[in-house]
Amino acid sequence: MLPDYQPDTSLCERFADFRERRYWVFYAPNTSEGEEARAYGVLFDILRKQTAIMMISPADPARYEPVYYDALKYSLPTIRHSRLFTSKVPKNSRVYFIEEPEPVADFYACADVVLLGVR
Repeated sequence: MLPDYQPDTSLCERFADFRERRYWVFYAPNTSEGEEARAYGVLFDILRKQTAIMMISPADPARYEPVYYDALKYSLPTIRHSRLFTSKVPKNSRVYFIEEPEPVADFYACADVVLLGVR
């Protein structure tokens, strides 16, 4: 039996502009080293066909900075969860970077597709 858990879906309101335009929101949660490159590859495949945003959250806090800098290296407009001071994610964002462990489970409710890792 699964635990009784009610996600905080108010976080999903941040992606309202993406939803209104029928853009994909996909999630790569709790990634480990090597899985982030696969997640970025999936994002690039999707972006060839339509506009999308990827939410990504490394499992290991020591990986937060390297994974964040990967997004910058790929020249992807990136917003950090901890630094979003508005109610909505800017429409030009392609990566929503989650560097806090607390909201990770809540973001499952916001995703159209979840990219599962090997953990």
